[in-house]
Amino acid sequence: MTLLPSGRVLIWGGQDRTGNLQPGGILIDPELKAMSLLVDTEIAPRAGHSATVLTNGLVLFAGGRKTSRFQLWDESSNEVIPIADGPAPAQGYLAELQADGKVRLSGVKGTSNNAG
Repeated sequence: MTLLPSGRVLIWGGQDRTGNLQPGGILIDPELKAMSLLVDTEIAPRAGHSATVLTNGLVLFAGGRKTSRFQLWDESSNEVIPIADGPAPAQGYLAELQADGKVRLSGVKGTSNNAG
């Protein structure tokens, strides 16, 4: 779960019991006591990833099971900006926003693209 600058909460991705990555997410608006699906976006399906709100309000999605993609997402425009691909899919990132605005990633566990 990621607390967004708007005050909403994002739950992104995951996997079903057979290991298939789930596209989309859920936006929770505590103020309105409402939930909505977030499916009309280019954020890659992922599980075991990190989602970190940066100082400029963008959300950095890093890695995940079966994906090595790093992407930025703008909540206000729903725009996705691809940044780079990592060397291999990895999950279990611990993402820490540093005082200088950079994100430190650690605790990575490698995965396989064929993992089920």
